Amino acid sequence: MSTKDSVEIRTLLVRGIFGVSEEERTEPIPVYVSVETFLDLRRAGASDSISDTLDYAKLCREIQALALAKEHLLLESFAEEVAAHVLQDGRVEEVQVRVEKRGIIPEVLDGVGVTIRRTREQRV
Repeated sequence: MSTKDSVEIRTLLVRGIFGVSEEERTEPIPVYVSVETFLDLRRAGASDSISDTLDYAKLCREIQALALAKEHLLLESFAEEVAAHVLQDGRVEEVQVRVEKRGIIPEVLDGVGVTIRRTREQRV
């Protein structure tokens, strides 16, 4: 069953080693993660219980831990890791993940980033 309901995290600050250049790999840098999860929220709406929905506070902590757990050359690889982690929750049908870096290219004012969208069947 496909649903249009979603739980979102917008612009979560995480720190980690991200980048190809030596400058970016010397110490953790800030990266911003936005996640939109698609799942059926009718049960949560009726029960008013956190156990019937996706706990976004817990998910924020887990994403921050993923960022610190290992180094990434590409934002794409971290986005895939986040998507795979979110899709482990059997209630989530689909997830969209955006990962951004800011201040890397001075002429790019709002940053650079990648966005991926994955379903349970598309997990890497």
